[in-house]
Amino acid sequence: MIHVLNDEELHALFYEIDRYSPNRTVFQRLALEYKVIFRILICCGMRVSEVRKLKKSDVDFNHGIITIKDSKSQKDRLVYLPEDLRNLCVEYQNTMKILYDDDSVWLFPARKPDNEMTVAVIDKCFNFAWNNTAYANQCKTKPTVHSLRHTFVVKRMNQWMLEGVSLDSMLPYLSKYLGHSSVKDTFYYYHQVEEAFQVVRNHDSKSHKIIPEVMEL
Repeated sequence: MIHVLNDEELHALFYEIDRYSPNRTVFQRLALEYKVIFRILICCGMRVSEVRKLKKSDVDFNHGIITIKDSKSQKDRLVYLPEDLRNLCVEYQNTMKILYDDDSVWLFPARKPDNEMTVAVIDKCFNFAWNNTAYANQCKTKPTVHSLRHTFVVKRMNQWMLEGVSLDSMLPYLSKYLGHSSVKDTFYYYHQVEEAFQVVRNHDSKSHKIIPEVMEL
């Protein structure tokens, strides 16, 4: 079972991420990168493997468009950034150039700038931040970096339900945005989180027809 973070848990997590302030210059640079990496993950629902492999040339900072190349199933797709996140990415790039004379091809260079960030390092940062929150010992299932992708999906679908937006109309777009091969894959993300259905049940008496059951194997 995947743990989807609620608003209070997200605020606590990002508070810990933002207050990470190491002494050494190289780790200060990485701390700056983490603040942007995790916001892209939660705001765009991208896979961590996609974010860590981003090159600067993959991002249109003027229009806020990320091009994902050769992702899962060798598919390319476009990811559109919210305006506040686009502004953050622009500010991040300017800071990297001014403070760290960054000339790496990678949007998020590793400790050695010629290398891309690794999943293990991102996982370590997430775990460090989460373990410092007040919620770390309260969850039956410990969240992981991938939980941010699930959280994005659940929050987006719940918001549509609350606003009365048709899931039938929007889910194909969400599925494509996430890089899923079918809408069924997106439904599966939602089905893994039982509490997410309470919003659906409260707003749609026909939810069982809209969101079919996914049988456990």
